[in-house]
Amino acid sequence: QFKAGHAMTTLTSALSSPDAVAGDAAREARSELK
Repeated sequence: QFKAGHAMTTLTSALSSPDAVAGDAAREARSELK
């Protein structure tokens, strides 16, 4: 549940400022998949 909530927060931030957050979101996604 925590990971799902964190992912939603990351997605919301990415939607708010995609250019600024896109790289961080990608790294977050990769780190969570490992």
